[in-house]
Amino acid sequence: MNSSTLEPSVSPFQIHAVAQLLPGEPALQIVEQQVSLARQWASLGRTEDLTDFDLSGRNLRNVDLKDARLARANLSRADLTAGKLARAELTAANLSRAQLARADLTRATLSECDLSFANLSYAKLEGAGMRHAKLMRANLLGANLSGAELDGADLSR
Repeated sequence: MNSSTLEPSVSPFQIHAVAQLLPGEPALQIVEQQVSLARQWASLGRTEDLTDFDLSGRNLRNVDLKDARLARANLSRADLTAGKLARAELTAANLSRAQLARADLTRATLSECDLSFANLSYAKLEGAGMRHAKLMRANLLGANLSGAELDGADLSR
């Protein structure tokens, strides 16, 4: 791991724990470390758990988060355009107003996920588990939902 972005001895669990304890500016530094870790996740060997991370409003275009564990993560307003999120675990994550155009979410777990007002145009959602997902006002133009599980999903306008 590059020492200029995150100390090698700091785990994402420690980052999350410290973020909960330190209010204000130090927490902002921790969020920046979470963003850095998420961006480098694929190159780090895909071993870190990104559960509960706050990546809201971040530019994560083309990010490779295949197989990532992002349960309960805050990705609201994040730009994940053309992101690689196949098989990612996103249960109960907040993806409201996220940009997911052309993202690959094949076989991702999006159960109980908030995707309200999200842009999922031309996204690959084949076989995605989307039970009880909130898709209110989501843009699904051209999205491939073949084989997706939508039991209990809210698709209201």
